[in-house]
Amino acid sequence: MNDIFHYGIFRFLLIIQILNGSNNVKSPSLISLGISNSYAISPFSTNRLYIQSSMSFKSFPGKNNYQYYPDIGFGFKVSKNFALEGSVFNHSFAGFSNQIIRGGVQYYYGSSDTLSWVSSLRKVNYKSIKNFNLNNITLETSKWIRYRNNFFRFGLGSNFYTKDNFLYKQRGQTNFILSNIIIPIKIFQLGFETRMNLDMFFYSFSLQKDFY
Repeated sequence: MNDIFHYGIFRFLLIIQILNGSNNVKSPSLISLGISNSYAISPFSTNRLYIQSSMSFKSFPGKNNYQYYPDIGFGFKVSKNFALEGSVFNHSFAGFSNQIIRGGVQYYYGSSDTLSWVSSLRKVNYKSIKNFNLNNITLETSKWIRYRNNFFRFGLGSNFYTKDNFLYKQRGQTNFILSNIIIPIKIFQLGFETRMNLDMFFYSFSLQKDFY
């Protein structure tokens, strides 16, 4: 049993290593996946306001390069099955000033007792003064699962992006699988999320606080 477990861990790490090295640093599909992380607004909580700080990143083995996308934003439950999310954030990377503007909605559904299914729609604009602009629309459906004090989320999604480098526009689509674990630590929720497909692998950490 231990040999099977260690073999499974080895194959998982090998897949991550292969996916990490399979994309160009400036690929618009890679950036669109990096800025598409959603706010994990739990359907099991009765609180309505959420503040979340997150960091999405991807390393490039053998290239001495990496990408990261910090973000601070909010989520607000308008009703039991409808929530809003949004943020405006600026950061500098490799000498460039970048701005990320996001807005979206989340709709919860399922049984009458537990609305554990969530479909979301969000629009994200990535603006870089000296590089290019990227307009991104993300559609996503996920399932929440509560196990003891921890929360898990699994789902599928698609990004539809338009890259504008002021000379021409490039359009594309990126499909992905997502998984998310949220661990309550005192008054905060610590989250770890992965987004992946056959060509890329992104992961992010988040720290969230909800309010009444």
